[in-house]
Order: sequence, then structure tokens, then C-alpha cells
Amino acid sequence: MNNSKNSTSKESKDLDLKLLLKSIGTLLVILRKSLGYTNARLFAELNNIDPGQLGKYERGQSNMQVGSVLKVFKLYGVTEADIFDTRILNNPVEQDLLSATVKESR
Repeated sequence: MNNSKNSTSKESKDLDLKLLLKSIGTLLVILRKSLGYTNARLFAELNNIDPGQLGKYERGQSNMQVGSVLKVFKLYGVTEADIFDTRILNNPVEQDLLSATVKESR
């Protein structure tokens, strides 16, 4: 019985992580496009990021280390406070506001 609860808890945490990574990826795409880059490969190359890795980040397929998260978001002029604000990660309206702010700062 305990194994069933632990298994369910682990599955829930895995799902939460997948959803978070997908949200981060979606936000990365929104921010990149707000800067006028429709081509992720070009953006990556111009900013010294491995294009394949950026693609994984944008698709939510890579469990980003905190250092990588900070590095990538700083390219967009996004602060640490914004990165970890769950209102931004889970709300398209907030993502649009952040995107507009990034666009204006360039």
C-alpha cells in the first residue's frame, strides 16, 4: 500500500516537472519571438547557445540546471525574480506582459 502512494506521489511530481519545463519552454519561445527571432537556430548561434539544446529547452524536453535557466533568460533581459514567478509561467497574459517589457527594453 505504501508503494502505491509513493508511486503516485512520484508520478505527480514527474508530471509537475514536465508541466513546469513545458511552461518554461513556451515562455522562451514567446520571448525569442518578441525580440524578432522567428528562427531559433539563428538566435542560438548569435547568442553562443547550442541550437539543439535551445530547441530542447523550448520544447520542454530538457531538465534545465538553474545556471542554464539563468543564462538563457538573461539573454532576454529577464530577471531572476521574473524567472521564478509562477504567475508568469502559468499565465499567458503575464507572459505577454513580460514579452512586451523585454521587447521595449531592446
